[in-house]
This record gives sequence, C-alpha cells and structure tokens, in this order.
Amino acid sequence: MPGARRGDFFETVMAPEAAVAPKRRNAAFGADPGAGKDEDAILSRNLDHTLQFNSSRTGSDERLRRGARIFASVILLLAAGCGEPTPKTDVELGLNARQSSGRRVFERDCAACHSAYSSSGSKGPSLKNLFHKKFLPSGLPAKDRFVEQTIVGGRNMMPPMGEALTRQELDDLMSYLHTL
Repeated sequence: MPGARRGDFFETVMAPEAAVAPKRRNAAFGADPGAGKDEDAILSRNLDHTLQFNSSRTGSDERLRRGARIFASVILLLAAGCGEPTPKTDVELGLNARQSSGRRVFERDCAACHSAYSSSGSKGPSLKNLFHKKFLPSGLPAKDRFVEQTIVGGRNMMPPMGEALTRQELDDLMSYLHTL
C-alpha cells in the first residue's frame, strides 16, 4: 500500500475497528480523556479474539500431537507384529520326542534359509504347511518321497544335505516337517 505507515497492515487485518478510527486511538494517549474508552473496548475485543484464536489453535495443535502419537503407536505395534512369531516350546507345539529331535535338526541345518512358522522364507521357500499343499515349491507333489529326495540330493539353490544327516536325523526331520 503506497504511503502506508509501518504497522498499518497489522492494524487493518488484526484490529479493523482500530484502523477505522485512528483519531480515537491517538486520543487515548492524552488529548481527550473520554475518547480512550471506545479504544479500550475495541482493544479488549481484539484481545479476546486473539486469545480465542490462540486457544483454538492450541487445541488443534494438541489434537495433531495426539493423532501423531496414536499413529506412531499403531506403526510400532504393526512393526512388532511383523517377522517371525515368537518361538514356542516343543510342549506348546505338542511335539513328541521324535518331532522335537527333528525340530533341532531343522533349526541347525534348515532354519538359516527356510522358515517353519511364517509364510515367507529368508533365502529358500517357507516350509509352513508343507504337506498341506498339493505341490512343493519345486512343482513336485508334496509327498514324503519327493521331500526326502530334495533334502538328500538338493535342488536348484538348495545344497544336498544327504551326507550331513544320519538316517535317524532325516526321519526325525521328516516327522517334524509334517507338524508344520
């Protein structure tokens, strides 16, 4: 605004009543003792308006902060639920001695690449519900014979484990895989 004094913008936007009657405002500082009363009422209304604006903004800020805290909590809970479930004991899983032995073989030799209780594997496919599916990840039927062949001889990226396992360990492992 050409020719405007510094502060006119503030006075016009924030205190429009005061900008309309600048002579009264100046009178409040001494010339006419009764003229300052109107100015006091205007300033009081503006102060009330400013306080209401700030309190509503503070309430809005608080709602935003509360919403952000809730959002962060939900994200943390979801992140905590991702990944492998908490390992259960053999008793909790209802495993017998042979299946428990097979579980130890699995954890020692297979768990680095295969997941037992999650639907995603790390390097190899998950073995969850292995025998509940019609086919193995290789496309072969999900039968003991083909699972044993894959474990002993390997397939694609899976190394052969035939020399690393005894017959008893292989049988125990197969028994455990049926529990998944």
